[in-house]
Amino acid sequence: VLTDDITKVGATGSDVAINTAYANTTRATIKKNEGYSGETYIDPTTGFQFNIVIPPGLLVNEYFTFKVSRNGVFDLQDSGASTARVEVVIPGVTLLADEVDSVLTIGDEVILDTYDNAGAEPNVGDTYYVTYKYFRTDFKHRLYTRLTDVVRDFGLPNLSNPLALAAKVAFENGTPVVGLKPLPRYTDSTFKAFLATEDLIINPDSATAIPLFKDAFDDIELPFDTSSEARPYVVVPLSDDSQVWSYGKAHVEKMSSIERRMNRYLITGFNTNRKDSLVTERAKNLISNRMMITYPVSAVKDVETSSGVFTPAVVPGWFYGAGIAGLIGDPGTSPSDPLLNKSIQGFKETGISKNPLEYNQIAKEGVTIFVTKNPLVKVRDDLNTDMSSVLTKNPAVTFIADFVENQTELVMNTFVGRPFINTILGAIETKFSAFLQELQRAGIIFSYDSIEVRENENDRTIIELSAGYVPVLGVKHIFVTYRIQGS
Repeated sequence: VLTDDITKVGATGSDVAINTAYANTTRATIKKNEGYSGETYIDPTTGFQFNIVIPPGLLVNEYFTFKVSRNGVFDLQDSGASTARVEVVIPGVTLLADEVDSVLTIGDEVILDTYDNAGAEPNVGDTYYVTYKYFRTDFKHRLYTRLTDVVRDFGLPNLSNPLALAAKVAFENGTPVVGLKPLPRYTDSTFKAFLATEDLIINPDSATAIPLFKDAFDDIELPFDTSSEARPYVVVPLSDDSQVWSYGKAHVEKMSSIERRMNRYLITGFNTNRKDSLVTERAKNLISNRMMITYPVSAVKDVETSSGVFTPAVVPGWFYGAGIAGLIGDPGTSPSDPLLNKSIQGFKETGISKNPLEYNQIAKEGVTIFVTKNPLVKVRDDLNTDMSSVLTKNPAVTFIADFVENQTELVMNTFVGRPFINTILGAIETKFSAFLQELQRAGIIFSYDSIEVRENENDRTIIELSAGYVPVLGVKHIFVTYRIQGS
């Protein structure tokens, strides 16, 4: 069913896409169900549309007629000359005929079968299911607590929907909430782009995608949820472009500065076709105690097809980062828990396997290594890219420092707004000491000392508080020496 309120879109030439010609055009001769080739019309109410490329022998602006019938037959004719017929089975389906094998003449008929017509014919009133694609217009970052909501917004978690797949991996590893920031996948949002999506999909590591990722980093400087002030901690870009990583590194360091106090940590990984030399080179050039680079460059994971069947697929290495993010976000994970030897759920195996010496050569540059220990994928080496000291190369030290800083702010905020009287310095010291003792009992810090509380010498509205602590570190190696004795 079409409506009277048809809008003329415009003429584009001999390969025009004509959208349901239907009355109210600028041509006085056109009646309902009629139009001219070379011009585009659209039905804004039903959204019904079809596309006809004018075949050889017909010209732009030649007359055509739309006939309402059971089979949806469309006639294109040159006021009494040749005729082309297109059958549209499902209203709203877009059909583009790029070319014909020969010149169409009067009486020629083209039949398009879009289904296997063997078997029983459907009955009137039967339910039909249609799969379709549409352009996303909302690219706002949002929080998700259920995979079903992610699937609703992004589709099934597979390689066609990498953001949904990353969310699934994060959920599988324990996090109760993920924040997702979608990026445009097409170079433009015109109707023509919809007809050639495979050519216009943006490769995540292409030059076209770089400014999109940079804009995304800028966007997530704002809270994901203004009502709860929810902010991300671990950021995982699904790209291995060096500019994206550099911008991401600058982002987490800026957000973790004393001015921002919104601590962030970046986890990156590579696409499946990258060489080991690129992995180590990137780690050498992006040195930070707030950045992790994962390896191998691929993993094997069961992904769901549109028919609901799970099949093994090779996925890019950046999905390891989603697993680590989920593990860090697990409420049962302590900031002092080392990632070393932890199992990463959701993967069948790593994409490649090397001997220990080869892994060591890659890890020593500041690369986190995953290995297959059937039937699990585990963390072999957990490292920041800053390998300059024991404290800078250990991710747990960064996690502990961020946790201690955030909790200290919560504890000390109870004194903000109180009168500065003689007893307040002592009360702050007592509260702060009890807080550090609790961290020690929880196994987050090993020890603490040198608590100092004093007023600022230039401003009595400012109280300065300082202390030292030793973070709890995980056991990485156990060296055993045997003395073989004769008796």
